[in-house]
Amino acid sequence: MSTLRTKHPFTGTAPEGLGGLTKLYLLQLQSNRITEIPDIIRLDDAEYGNSTFVTDCGVTQMTTVIPQEKTAVVKMGMNYGTFAVAFFAVFTILCCVVALSLYHFDKRKNSRKSFFNARVGEEGDTYALSKIGKGSVYSYFVTDKPIGWLVAFATLGIQIGILAFFVMASEASNLQDDKIDIEFTWKCPRDSDACKHKADWTKAGWVIFCLLMVAFLAKDMINGCKQWLGTNSAQECVISLVGCACVLLQYSPYITDIIVNSVIVLFIMEIDEYIFSAVDAMNEKWTEHAADTKVSEMEKEVARQRAQIASQQEKIDNQQKDLKRLREAVEKIQESQASAYECAECE
Repeated sequence: MSTLRTKHPFTGTAPEGLGGLTKLYLLQLQSNRITEIPDIIRLDDAEYGNSTFVTDCGVTQMTTVIPQEKTAVVKMGMNYGTFAVAFFAVFTILCCVVALSLYHFDKRKNSRKSFFNARVGEEGDTYALSKIGKGSVYSYFVTDKPIGWLVAFATLGIQIGILAFFVMASEASNLQDDKIDIEFTWKCPRDSDACKHKADWTKAGWVIFCLLMVAFLAKDMINGCKQWLGTNSAQECVISLVGCACVLLQYSPYITDIIVNSVIVLFIMEIDEYIFSAVDAMNEKWTEHAADTKVSEMEKEVARQRAQIASQQEKIDNQQKDLKRLREAVEKIQESQASAYECAECE
């Protein structure tokens, strides 16, 4: 047998007998949900390309299938859930290493300037607060309030949890589960051996995706870069989830799906601001300590130091005036003494 096209409802593991068909060059198993299939010794894809080996298809559409191929994540021996956890773990460790390196470098550089370090720490808090934004629960990270930190970490967990549903729904390890969000875009007509790819991945869709991302995330990306370059405290690191979330958009087979998924991800990234607004609506005092109180304290400290500087400057000005009057008095005494000396010589 050299060609096998069947609509037999295989589920789970394919029959082991398929591995014994050594002369196959075209294998299309339609209307199946197969998770494992034995190795086929010979399958020549020179004539039909990806249509040579088709194993799985959708539950409801009998002619919608997917070619037998492995993604980059599967080739690494991981599923997408494990990959997402590993990605976040590596990213978190990298942030901690960079933050600690900057902290120790700055501590060694300014070890003899404790007052300067204290001032830089306060300025760093103000700078980080201005870049994070007053309208986000992540502004609690620059305060010393345990409850605020708890709210911020809870919000971070909510965002990660929601994005995790995207990862789990896009996991293709169990095709027998009707709840997965996988849409098969390969269609194999009954009157043709060649299958067609119906996905609408055009450049226009990715241009729209890039425009949406730039429009909504440019400010956060620029502020994030400035914060990394302009601060030196480990507590000012706020992990961004957008990069990992964008990976999920590869499961959008059509332009409209790309736009919809982009908007959903962007909305998830704004949850921290909506939670902050809800807390502020319940009690404004609960949000004051996150941003306004901290800024007010810093402004008062700056005003106090400016008043001290102004007072010192006033004292210096008064001393300069006294010195000027003393100098003038000395000059007058010297002139009178010179005049008296000249008169004495004349006599």
